Amino acid sequence: MTVRIGERLRSRVLPFFARTLSFAPEVAAAAALDTSFPATIDPARRYLIYLHPRIIEVTGVEKAEMAPYGKFQYADIVRALAAAGFTVISEVRTSDRPYRPVADHVAEQVQKLLAAGVPPRNITLAGFSKGAVIALMAAASVAKPDINVVAMAACSRNVKPEQRSEFLATHFAGRILLIDDTNDAVAEPCRLPVGQQLQLKEGRGYGEFFAPRPKWIQPLTDWASHAP
Repeated sequence: MTVRIGERLRSRVLPFFARTLSFAPEVAAAAALDTSFPATIDPARRYLIYLHPRIIEVTGVEKAEMAPYGKFQYADIVRALAAAGFTVISEVRTSDRPYRPVADHVAEQVQKLLAAGVPPRNITLAGFSKGAVIALMAAASVAKPDINVVAMAACSRNVKPEQRSEFLATHFAGRILLIDDTNDAVAEPCRLPVGQQLQLKEGRGYGEFFAPRPKWIQPLTDWASHAP
């Protein structure tokens, strides 16, 4: 009986460890996800440029935390986007940089993708907070109507009136999706003259976008994939 029990345990436990070990390369690859601009561009792939909020500029990735929302899960967010089938490009801004130079840099990256043969519909600019504004500005500079833009919590409540007027006067371009959540004390719905507005009802407000939650990840990836 003891032998048979041992055999049963081995028959169950060893396959379990085999399955666990088989995932190790995938786990390692996810942990070391490279989100720099690709050295070789594959025109058949879908590219997503993710632009993080200002908090990372101020604190760095590891210390990016904001009460009452908790830690900003940057690495988990870019991994979730990559898991949806996108080649994710996301560069960490290491200082509190002005919007325009960053937007110009992102626009140059988009132009490189286009020049390599990537169709505009396979390029998405997605950003949260300051990153959302940069995404909208970059798309306006490129001025391609089929490029996808997803802007989350883009319009701060604390922006100066003249800055808001200048932003709203932008000649926005692209397929624009604006996502906000209820109870947001930091940002408010932009109500731009273009694009579609998605109002979530999760009640986390600004903090909704601090983690890769399905309620915003799914609409983002659907928009970027042109899902019906």
